[in-house]
Amino acid sequence: MSVLAVEYTKKSQYEQAFQLLKEDAESDYKKAFLSSESDSMKKLLFYDSEYVKVSALPKIVEATQSEPSAKAEQVLSQALEVAKTIKSRDKKVKVITAIAIGYTQLKQKDKSEQLLAQALQIAENIHQ
Repeated sequence: MSVLAVEYTKKSQYEQAFQLLKEDAESDYKKAFLSSESDSMKKLLFYDSEYVKVSALPKIVEATQSEPSAKAEQVLSQALEVAKTIKSRDKKVKVITAIAIGYTQLKQKDKSEQLLAQALQIAENIHQ
């Protein structure tokens, strides 16, 4: 799934990439599966969804470097919305940091600093 999202990104088809990432977490199949499976299977499926997002989002952020600023800002905003759905704190820190770097490259220092502060706060509370 993350490979497909990245392929959409390479073609500047960001909406399709984000749709895949959102569908992965919300698919009817997964909901039905989760309602009937053991806790260990639920955890496995949860981590798979997290992996897809964590693998694809930094690559999507990186691809924004070749986009006009307005488009890149829109993509970074969408990436942040998807990043907020990541449950694993350490993975969320990784993705939010990548998004912050994307904002830095757009010369949006305030937004970048805000996201880095958010990532630091999450990191400081990882083991709580």
